[in-house]
Amino acid sequence: MKKSVTLWLLTLTIASAAWAEEIKLESGDVIIGEVVETTEDAVVVEHPLLGRITIPVSQIKPPEPPKPPNPGLFGTSFLEGWSRQVSAGLSGAAGNTSNFNVDVQAAVKRATDRHRQTWSAAFFYAAADDETTTNRFLTMYEHDLLFENSRWFLFGNTRYDYDEFKAWDHRIAVALGAGYDIFESDWLEIRGRTGVGYSQTLGGEDESRPEGVAGLEALWNITEHQNFALRATIYPDFSDIPEYRTTSGADWNIDLVDVQGLGLKIGVLHEYESNTDSESGHDLRYYGNVSYSF
Repeated sequence: MKKSVTLWLLTLTIASAAWAEEIKLESGDVIIGEVVETTEDAVVVEHPLLGRITIPVSQIKPPEPPKPPNPGLFGTSFLEGWSRQVSAGLSGAAGNTSNFNVDVQAAVKRATDRHRQTWSAAFFYAAADDETTTNRFLTMYEHDLLFENSRWFLFGNTRYDYDEFKAWDHRIAVALGAGYDIFESDWLEIRGRTGVGYSQTLGGEDESRPEGVAGLEALWNITEHQNFALRATIYPDFSDIPEYRTTSGADWNIDLVDVQGLGLKIGVLHEYESNTDSESGHDLRYYGNVSYSF
């Protein structure tokens, strides 16, 4: 049985009838030639200089198993099977006035037959003339429970926001509901979500709000090395109708094909609150970052 399995692996690796087949030996040597015959015990190779050579199966190194698409970090199983991306952008100026801007983002994702999971985080900081003008951190985890042969799914998510320049310092929000995969193909995915949620703000403005949740998201795989992602969600305030808040964002990811994993990430984030003490209630941020996917 062991010899049969080995022979099957060899057949996949050195499928016959072509010149310049490469056979690696357990000794480390490499034989290059045309495979003319395979048996349970040996492989017969026609070498351009040495003529016909019979190589025992026991001397041939079996092919290495394919590596998983997303191996674990640092040789462990941690985050094995998860796609991972980090990105960062930095800018500044010094002269009559000085300014400094930095943002760092990270995301990990995994999809199986039964689950879709996403964790993301972002940090934004800006200063002008040695005074902080932006200091914000947000993180979100979302879990979709999928059903076999159905476009419907259940979802749950939780999000934490810190913003030094809001009427509140901290906001924690959770949501539960149902979603539907409106369209799904290799090049385009569109899905919608609806449900209920709850948010709590702390620090300055301490308020709790039962909320509705309605969202739409899309992923367009433009080419093998480019994709465009869009997401928008509205949260009606059930305790103070018709007040509401919204979150939306878009990202354009471009792989730099000359360097594996390296890319560019261009995007925008927008939030709006109808019931706020700020002048417009709008918070818009845009960025162009260097990214690394692994």
